[in-house]
Amino acid sequence: MSEKETEIDDWYITATKGVMERVVKEVESYDGEIDDEAEEEILDIGVDVLLDELARKYDKAIKEEKSNRDQMEESIRGTWEHALDFLDFFILVNQKSRRLIEQVSGVDEKDEDYQFDALMRLHVRALRVSREVAALLRAGFADGAMARWRTLHEIAAVATIIAEEGEVAGERYLKFKTAKDLFRVKNNYDDYFEKLGFDEIPEEDVEELEAQTEELIDKFGEDFDNFNGWATAFVEGGGGVTITDLIEEAELEEYLPFYALACDSIHAGSKGTLFQMGLHEAEMGGEEEVLLAGRSDIGFTDPAQLTAIMLRETTEALRALVPDENWQAHWEMYFRAMDVLVDEIADAFWHVDQLLSGMRGAGVRPDVA
Repeated sequence: MSEKETEIDDWYITATKGVMERVVKEVESYDGEIDDEAEEEILDIGVDVLLDELARKYDKAIKEEKSNRDQMEESIRGTWEHALDFLDFFILVNQKSRRLIEQVSGVDEKDEDYQFDALMRLHVRALRVSREVAALLRAGFADGAMARWRTLHEIAAVATIIAEEGEVAGERYLKFKTAKDLFRVKNNYDDYFEKLGFDEIPEEDVEELEAQTEELIDKFGEDFDNFNGWATAFVEGGGGVTITDLIEEAELEEYLPFYALACDSIHAGSKGTLFQMGLHEAEMGGEEEVLLAGRSDIGFTDPAQLTAIMLRETTEALRALVPDENWQAHWEMYFRAMDVLVDEIADAFWHVDQLLSGMRGAGVRPDVA
């Protein structure tokens, strides 16, 4: 544990010490062996004292947390602000492009064009996830940003497939929600709603979901209610289509090593526990190991660059909505320009990352909170 962490924990140690002293006094006040009833009474007293102690330390604790956050955000602004602003600008440019495509698409009844509806919804979600990545980076959470990028990789793959396969793919994708809802009810909700204190879903609602799903299976095939069943008509995968299948079908598989890295940030395995993007390799392991419990100002390059790449891919999928040849020259010019911006974003982040990594390698203590 670093010296900084010890200082931050002083208020908690003080509170805990007060609780233990009170519990000891209560134990000493009993003559003879403490039975179960007495033990429960002592524990209840300890809980009350602990809550009172924590309440007294609340203002100090929040003040320290805000101070740490403000200090880290100031550090990030001082080093990363230009690069992060560049990423924000790129996201906004892609949002404006979506609105232009919406205007020139020629789709009047949007709810009757499944491909249009699916791609527009996917792109809006991609924009939101991209902004979540940017927000996490500004807050100093590189691993969290990488985890959110994983979702963006999947969105780009799905959008690419729907753009290539057309209207039927859009319809299958949007209507697959019904089959997924039924799966969630039968395999998740029904098993746990009582323990959670929730109400049981009315039988007539479940029957309606079952009937709707059967209609979709009759229309789209017996594999429709399998894992990612909407994509079984376009992607080979016996018994269900995996996320990797979708990524490979969209020809975005070269980013799978980063996808695997993002999975480590999401799951509770040892890799994600022992490796953090927010730390320099010199800070992991050994006598000078840093245990990163919060924010850091390092490791931003991969999630930022990958976010720009996948948002650009998702935007390009919208190109399928405007097949007019008069617009093709515009889109060609636009996406070539986006490629240049993606490279420049990568360079902007990489230069800052190299500077900070060099400082870490030279023994400069990390700025973590």
